[in-house]
Amino acid sequence: MQLLVYIAKRLLLLVPLLLGVTFVVFLLTRVVIEGNPVDRFVPPMASAEERERIAAEHGLDQPVTTQYLTYVQNLLQGDLGVSFNTSRPVIDDLARLFPATFELTTLAMLLGLLVGIPLGVIAGVKRDSWVDHVSRALSVAGVAMPVFWLSLLAIYFLFYQWGIVPAPIGRIDPQMTPPPQVTGLYTVDSLIAGEWETFYGTARILFLPVVVLAFGAMAPIARMTRSGMVDALDSQYVLAARALGIPWRTIVLRYALKNALLPVITMTAVVYGFLLGGSVLVENIFAFPGLGRYAYNAISASDYPAIQGFILYAATMYVTLFLITDIIYRILDPRIQTA
Repeated sequence: MQLLVYIAKRLLLLVPLLLGVTFVVFLLTRVVIEGNPVDRFVPPMASAEERERIAAEHGLDQPVTTQYLTYVQNLLQGDLGVSFNTSRPVIDDLARLFPATFELTTLAMLLGLLVGIPLGVIAGVKRDSWVDHVSRALSVAGVAMPVFWLSLLAIYFLFYQWGIVPAPIGRIDPQMTPPPQVTGLYTVDSLIAGEWETFYGTARILFLPVVVLAFGAMAPIARMTRSGMVDALDSQYVLAARALGIPWRTIVLRYALKNALLPVITMTAVVYGFLLGGSVLVENIFAFPGLGRYAYNAISASDYPAIQGFILYAATMYVTLFLITDIIYRILDPRIQTA
């Protein structure tokens, strides 16, 4: 019951938080982003009357305060506006592109966890060994290496030089037909439909961007896991457990790892939220039709409704992930108070 009350409070706080986000983003899009969106709709030789008519159609001739109040009023009705670029409702664009980004980032996050947590555990247990040194080197490389450079390097060698992976041409081979839509995730939908060739082709195209993103996600997770394991293994309760003759494997996996994973959960939420917010550079380099590429095109075109809708989506993802993180914390450690 206490946990349900806590969740209800957090959900209520979500409303003013997201309104604050909309206010800041609304101002920034009109102050920071250069360029007049009307220039995207009319030819350079258009008359002043034509430009004024286009601006009036999109409400751009109104004062900023009036534009914001109109935006909030429409937002409360579930209307995020119409994209200047696509001429479609922004909410439809986000819903259409979300499965692609979700599939890419979720696979990358899972791969990062599958590699990062065991690597951090082994490094923490075998402190100052060669495994620990390799783990720290990989972690530093993953944090320091720019993702765009790693993407270009991987494409150059694995595709251009060696031909191991397919060309960065989007989400699916142009010669293939997307599977019947059930979840919007091509790998899952192709498995449901039993289209094994489509699954294989989609998985091959996903492989390189997933590995690039996973390498960056693995680094902070491995570092945090190692740090947590070192602190846990040096704690008093581990010394007491060893004195009682409890097997070392049990101490590491049952006692130390459980406590070491608490900060890892927070780091996972941060990294996953960043990825879901749109891996702009990776999606652009691999021509991947996801939300990151959508945001890049919106910023380039001064597409105010699309930018505002995307950032509102990203903020909602972050808040939701941290709410889930708090709930997991409460389940793993009942001592944490949520009231």
